[in-house]
Amino acid sequence: DIPNFWVAASIVLDKSAPVVVSGTVSAGPITVGQTIQEVSARVTDDVGVLSVVFTLVDPKGATMGTMSGMRTSGTKIDGIFRNDWATKTTFAAGRYTIYVQAFDEWQKTTGLKLLGYIDLNPIPNAAPLTPAPGDAAMTVTPYYSTSTSTSSSLVPASQVTLKAKSSGLFVASTLYASGNNSGLLSFGHLLEVSTSTPTVCSVTGVSTWDRSGGIYTRATVNALAAGTCTVTWRFLGSTGRAATSTIMNLQVTP
Repeated sequence: DIPNFWVAASIVLDKSAPVVVSGTVSAGPITVGQTIQEVSARVTDDVGVLSVVFTLVDPKGATMGTMSGMRTSGTKIDGIFRNDWATKTTFAAGRYTIYVQAFDEWQKTTGLKLLGYIDLNPIPNAAPLTPAPGDAAMTVTPYYSTSTSTSSSLVPASQVTLKAKSSGLFVASTLYASGNNSGLLSFGHLLEVSTSTPTVCSVTGVSTWDRSGGIYTRATVNALAAGTCTVTWRFLGSTGRAATSTIMNLQVTP
């Protein structure tokens, strides 16, 4: 015979779903294949947080994976949950979104909550292709885009000034220097975009952009402090097209 036993109701009743109080994503940009150093969320609950899950979404809205958060401080009632995230070299460049979702011991949930963003820049090639005899000379011309619309007006970058603590969207046109471009405004090569003045500005969100008249490379330039922001747009070359680069100097005012 198996003895009888009593099951008593819980003394503590779960009255509320967990709450994501705050959260952070480590600063970017990083290069595709590198590690997001930290994703972190503070979560509270009236009874106890059971688990925290982070979700990574790519620039096109596809879920790239999920990852559990580990409680590194606090209690199950009010704790900080963290982890890092190693991106893959197969990831596309662009802005990624990170969400967080928490569950308590009674399976109530916060639902998906936006945690933050991080930009993944393309993996830089070690060196441009060696020009072959007959490779056509190319030219790269940067512009400022007045909006994110694919038909936005483009202004020569030389005419643009940024204010510190602001940012601007810039694009680059890659064309044959000879002018034999068959009516296109830009070829679809993803350029390397970098700055040699990191105290004045940073570059994020490097990606291709299918605009009216051609495919451009676009990047966001973030003005950090007054001075001259120097950005290099670099075409690494391809079959029949010679490597080239151009320097864009932007004035940043206080």
